[in-house]
Amino acid sequence: MTAHELDPQIAEVLRTVEVKADERAPSAADPLVRDDIAPLRGRSLPIRLYQGPRDDCVIVFFHGGGFVKGDLDSHDVQARGLCEVTGRPVVSVQYRLAPEHRFPSAYEDAVEVVRWVHDNAGTLFDGAAARIAVAGSSAGANLALGAAIALASSPSAPGRAAARLPLRLG
Repeated sequence: MTAHELDPQIAEVLRTVEVKADERAPSAADPLVRDDIAPLRGRSLPIRLYQGPRDDCVIVFFHGGGFVKGDLDSHDVQARGLCEVTGRPVVSVQYRLAPEHRFPSAYEDAVEVVRWVHDNAGTLFDGAAARIAVAGSSAGANLALGAAIALASSPSAPGRAAARLPLRLG
């Protein structure tokens, strides 16, 4: 599998784990899930860390919501499912939303947070490899793939990417 092919396991999770509006609240307190902050240049972003049993790769997940809505809670079920099914640690990212933050704010957040996770994976997840995969749902898939392309020739380049773009007919 080449560096930029979709990981079938991650793609399957994103395809099958649906997020419903009434599932916004995270599950009861979980010692393997914690909220944190990603300090970036000139700003910081809320992130949620999901500890998986495997440490060979960290998945950076971007929520959907058309770049104008969505947050760590609205896509908690999806991020948890990604961690549970793959067994890998997941970093869910609360990127800046429009209209308060115009383009390319969300894209810049995605590129910088993937680079930051690459540089800090071992600290975030107690020795996890700096190998990164990116994943996202809808608008988050756009950000995940945009970050992968932007970082393709850098040491922070994600090894895998998965996208879930909703297709609704009729």
